Amino acid sequence: MTEHHIYTDGAAPNNGNCIQGGVGVAIYDKEHHLIGTCKDTVRLFGGTTTNVRCEMLALIAGLERSSGNDIIYTDNDMLVKGYNQWLDGLMAGKLGAGGKARELLRTLTYGSALMNSVNSDRQQV
Repeated sequence: MTEHHIYTDGAAPNNGNCIQGGVGVAIYDKEHHLIGTCKDTVRLFGGTTTNVRCEMLALIAGLERSSGNDIIYTDNDMLVKGYNQWLDGLMAGKLGAGGKARELLRTLTYGSALMNSVNSDRQQV
């Protein structure tokens, strides 16, 4: 039985050409009452951030706040496909892992360890 619905989102203005972005998490109970939120600014010193990076960090923030039987939602199709379809192939070396795929692999591997520890489901909004 689902305990919480956790919605995650991340954004970076001027995608790839900014030093800060943001992440947000909203947690609802099984009756869909808001029970918690989290928001943070992503600042990279000496570099820029991207929308995808902020989406990944938002997903990690949601995973970190997850407990057993939660459903985590994201509107980022790449993260949903990356976790549900590509992660096993990337980890097995069956898919090339260059550039953004390497970052996705590292992020999703970390998320996978968290997810396996809480038995959450992944869904797209």
